[in-house]
Amino acid sequence: MNFKKILIIFFFFLQSCGFTPIYSNKDNQNILISIENIRGDNQILYSLKSFLDRHITNNTGEAYILNLDIDYKKNSIGRNLTGQDIGYNLIAITKVSLKYQNINKNFEITEKFTIDSFSNTNTEEEYIRSIKNNFAESIYQKIIQNILSIK
Repeated sequence: MNFKKILIIFFFFLQSCGFTPIYSNKDNQNILISIENIRGDNQILYSLKSFLDRHITNNTGEAYILNLDIDYKKNSIGRNLTGQDIGYNLIAITKVSLKYQNINKNFEITEKFTIDSFSNTNTEEEYIRSIKNNFAESIYQKIIQNILSIK
């Protein structure tokens, strides 16, 4: 019986503590972004633009103006005795220029991932495509965090 009372009190205590995440989605909905210039790897750009689409506007008056330059590299780790690659370092370096009213902020976002080589090239390319989508989502989140730090 005491256990049930403690459980109920604990439940009500947690419900009324007022916890909210620092970067909750309700703040993200009020951000307007205008992309001035964007260049780099097509797949990462396409995925990143799909994440940014919910914030994109043509009205640049109250919008954050973004310039993005994504440099994607797929470097071989090494080769085995037959000359085949044993793995790759995938690196996406994003240079971001952010303008809002009279504030200019430049920063760089680096995403890295190491994979082993696959025997099936279709599976490897699909896996790399998935990693690029993850890079784009991470870049998007870091851009939003930087925007929220300016707000």
